[in-house]
Amino acid sequence: MTFEVVLSWSLVVLSALFAFLVQSGPFLSSSWMLGDIAYHRGVAYTMQGGAWQGEGPYAGFLSYYGGLYPLLLGIAAEALSTTFDQVVSVVSWFTTLAWPAALLLLGRRLWPSDRLAVGLFVAFGTAGAPLAVDASAIRDWGVLPSAANSWPLFPRDVALVLMVLAAWAALHDRRAVRVLGTGGLLGATILFHAQVGLVACWLIAAWFAWRAWRARDRRPLAELVAVGLVSLAASAWWWWPRLEALTRSSRLVLGNYGEREPLRLDPAGFISAFGVTGILAILGLALLLARRTVVTRPALLLAWLVALLPFVVADRVGADLELFSERRIWLLLSPAIVGLAALAAARLVLYLPRWAGVAFVVLVLLSSAPATIVTAARAGTAWEPGVTPGRPFEASSFVPLWRSLNRRVQDEGTFTVVTYDTYAAWTWSFSGAQVVSLWLPGTFTLGFDPEDLTGLGYLQRVRLLDDAFSQGRKGLCKLARRVGAEGFVLDERPGLIGTYDLTPASRFRLDPAGRDTAPLRRTVGPQVEYVDAQSYDLLALRKGGRFRVGWVAPRLRLLAVEVWIDSSTPKAALTVDVDGTSYELGRGLGPGWHQLTLDLPRGVREVIEIEALRGLQLRRVTGFVPMDGRTGTGPTYLPLAELCGATS
Repeated sequence: MTFEVVLSWSLVVLSALFAFLVQSGPFLSSSWMLGDIAYHRGVAYTMQGGAWQGEGPYAGFLSYYGGLYPLLLGIAAEALSTTFDQVVSVVSWFTTLAWPAALLLLGRRLWPSDRLAVGLFVAFGTAGAPLAVDASAIRDWGVLPSAANSWPLFPRDVALVLMVLAAWAALHDRRAVRVLGTGGLLGATILFHAQVGLVACWLIAAWFAWRAWRARDRRPLAELVAVGLVSLAASAWWWWPRLEALTRSSRLVLGNYGEREPLRLDPAGFISAFGVTGILAILGLALLLARRTVVTRPALLLAWLVALLPFVVADRVGADLELFSERRIWLLLSPAIVGLAALAAARLVLYLPRWAGVAFVVLVLLSSAPATIVTAARAGTAWEPGVTPGRPFEASSFVPLWRSLNRRVQDEGTFTVVTYDTYAAWTWSFSGAQVVSLWLPGTFTLGFDPEDLTGLGYLQRVRLLDDAFSQGRKGLCKLARRVGAEGFVLDERPGLIGTYDLTPASRFRLDPAGRDTAPLRRTVGPQVEYVDAQSYDLLALRKGGRFRVGWVAPRLRLLAVEVWIDSSTPKAALTVDVDGTSYELGRGLGPGWHQLTLDLPRGVREVIEIEALRGLQLRRVTGFVPMDGRTGTGPTYLPLAELCGATS
């Protein structure tokens, strides 16, 4: 074998080993996945209950994403009697091999007689990494393919592989593969990630149109029509119900947490984000354009750039493209950028002496080491069991409860519970049990207007829940019967049950459609700010800041106030004024989350008012009333009859 062939296959084998042994974590496992997976897990669990299209956190509310990712993984979890997270963990190890395999197939179509370019394409596409190592440039925020091939597996990652395979099929010599294969792969891309699927369809359309224009031949256009019909038919299971829902919904509700400034890559930022791969890609583009003709297969790389770069421009000029952010478009452009880099590197390796060519390739790949090391370290510490970002849960208490609710969903189908605002999102995500109202973590997208699909809008639901918990058992039972809830997830203490609750920040929430453009902190009162912290919201009270809880609850016996404190102090953190009597709470607390409790043997007959004696963040206020038979401490499930037939 020639030097080029040996080097090429060595790069392919090493890339596969790198993907399986490094990008798998190696072999990480988690039982507490967050981020986008938290949303898909909730959808998957509703699918286990027979809602095959997937539902969101509200009963009867079609999920915006859905698709094959939650369906297949949810079915596997149920069949294996395990959790969604465990299935994702293990599947993610083996799917790392799909990316280098897809690159190998496409590379051999792009350069059928240039094995070295193929090997470099696979290597750079699998292991190429940015020069930057901050959180905004690596892992799921990166714009290189290696970011999408790191544990765990997201729907976007599957869709990117399918997009590359669709490009491979579009270059095939056999018309049946070009039509049926490309159309089927585009349909599958939509079924895993509709937004990536739309971009993939646009790319393939641009390529077929380019072929027709360059060859002055209408046959590629006829093939394109056939590809479109096949892809529509293959993905109809996903898009038809959502098209129907869109006709019923007055708008798309896509706004969520404005966590980071939009990505805007200038030349220096491009090099930082794409690393040495980006530098080589610029050289590769010059080499490709220098040729007298670009009708050969590598012209697909140019078509890729021409088709997708306008979306970057559109996003920058303020077209408000919720579906196509610049960060996502750069990621979807990355296979073409890697291809151009491989083209340039292959020419350089052949130009240099063999030892120098090998050394050059090694140095290029070693430039990825810093970002790869940081990515692996972050993946291993990303999600701590029992903790949502910034919000502690006692995992030992919640996990058995959520597993029990998940079994009810599997056995009974749609299953709705009334629970606290602070628990609602995670109860749905970890069990599939749907809720009345919830705070939307930044990765939870409604998509459709819930008022049009369920009769109750997002803010209506927030107010309904707050109103119900302000009335105790009476309000909860009335709400449960109104929405058809089967039971409640509430906190208990020996002899007590938490039937009063309020997330103070909920009074100042915005419609989700405007959330991503709203400031994360805004003043809502004297010394009081509303804070959107992504996975939760709260009120930041400076010294002297006050908040009034409007409960009249003569039978309330215990008040729990949850706060975040930034630094230690021997002084009290706050005062609670109950019916004109003030109580100081929270002396000598260190930084972190704290639940401060106050016994109220006489109940509350007029008002509860909280005043900050130092800067703090107010998360939640809960009131407990007597209930016979309560012996535990922590969250519990109560059937409708048990609570609504009890004395409270």
